[in-house]
Amino acid sequence: MTVKSRLLISHLIMFIVPIFMAVIVAAVMLAGALILSRGNNYLYLENISKCTRAAEISCHIFFHGNLEHPENSAGRWLISLLSPKQNLILFTKGKDPIYTYGNKDYLAQLSRIPPDSGWEERENGRTGTYIRAEDESFYYARKMTRKDTPYYFYFISNHVYRAYNPGDEAVEHLFETTMWSIGGIILLIILLTSRFLSSFMIRHIVPPLETLKQGAMEVQEGNLSIRLVHKGNDEYRPVFRAFNLMTEKLSLSLTEREDEERKRKELIASISHDIRTPLTVIRAYAEGLRDGVADTEEKKEKYLSVICRRADDLDRMINQLFDLSRLDIGVKAYTEETLDLSAVLHDFIEENRNSFKEKGLVLSAETAEHVPIRGSRLLLNRILMNLASNSAKYKTAGEGHLLLHLEKGNNEAVLTVTDDGPGVPEMSLRHLFEAFYRTDKARSRTEDGSGLGMTIVQKAVHLMNGTVTAENVIPHGLCVEIKIPLAGESKT
Repeated sequence: MTVKSRLLISHLIMFIVPIFMAVIVAAVMLAGALILSRGNNYLYLENISKCTRAAEISCHIFFHGNLEHPENSAGRWLISLLSPKQNLILFTKGKDPIYTYGNKDYLAQLSRIPPDSGWEERENGRTGTYIRAEDESFYYARKMTRKDTPYYFYFISNHVYRAYNPGDEAVEHLFETTMWSIGGIILLIILLTSRFLSSFMIRHIVPPLETLKQGAMEVQEGNLSIRLVHKGNDEYRPVFRAFNLMTEKLSLSLTEREDEERKRKELIASISHDIRTPLTVIRAYAEGLRDGVADTEEKKEKYLSVICRRADDLDRMINQLFDLSRLDIGVKAYTEETLDLSAVLHDFIEENRNSFKEKGLVLSAETAEHVPIRGSRLLLNRILMNLASNSAKYKTAGEGHLLLHLEKGNNEAVLTVTDDGPGVPEMSLRHLFEAFYRTDKARSRTEDGSGLGMTIVQKAVHLMNGTVTAENVIPHGLCVEIKIPLAGESKT
């Protein structure tokens, strides 16, 4: 049950309880009146004010009840509460009595009430009222005309100021006790109901809030593995789900930040090592030239060649670091356009076939016709150049082969670049795209590369919304698979 439903039920109960209690009070008062009427306990009219109220209530009962059979009027039992010794009630149709209650000895006193012509008239004599009090007597008369027939109500009460009815004290005591009891019971029930409803709401509102508070404190203490459980199907469920999702994302973000920090430190260490190695060689050969170790023209030429080669290594490494940093922060230093990937592959082979053949690597392609993608020719050439350069560097046979195979997949272009080199150790495959990673753990052969080529490949592919994976092939060789969405398709 939702909190909203609980609040609605609580308000309904608080609305229904007073009504229910009012019904109970009415029932108790009715029962008390019946008990009084059956126990010969009557109400005694002690003053003119009480007489007037009693007369008006009795008159209302008759004139708004059954005029032909007033003994069947719904409120007649109230009249039976009045003392029959103190009071007389007479109801007539014209001059014919149709109902009498009380002390009939007072009928003679009707002569003290003047004819209706002397009453306070209304509606041109159709209605009239007469009220008079003298000594210890009270006189009340009322006229009402229905269907041209006059009806008269007479109420006479004697001994108004000095008479004493033994049952009257019991009636008043019972009435007072009853009202106090009813008031106390109503107040107690309202308090108990309020207490119950408050507990009902608190029991379902406060515990989830306490759980959220404890969870927040755990997160504040650095515990991001905490997960909160809420079994109720109410408004708290999405809050708990959001809290758990938040801690999960925070934990993942922290893990990624720690991983990035670790990689950053490894990157700095790798850069320092890979730059120091060629610098050491350059310094050693430069000092050899300065100190006259190279005492022949042939040695000098050899020393200078090594210095130039190592300087080229440094230049290539710095350029790749620059490219990597731009790709890493997402700077698109290229123009995106719609390209036919098949044509790009054939153009690359035609432009670089001879240069790689001189390095002992034969390039070939098997492509589908017209494979449109959104990308950059510059990035695609960089990807293909890095992959081809790696194949040429690490081939073990005198002549190596590199096959570019392109086909259309499920809304994507699938390019596989496969060579027949030695492949990569299985334990190193998952690290292949990490910056400065080499299968040569000693990192002594920096002239073979900077360790950034495959990282640049991966980031360039990602910038074109693609994916790249690598696996070994049988009997030997490495296969790099690149998937890029076709033009007009979005990668999900």
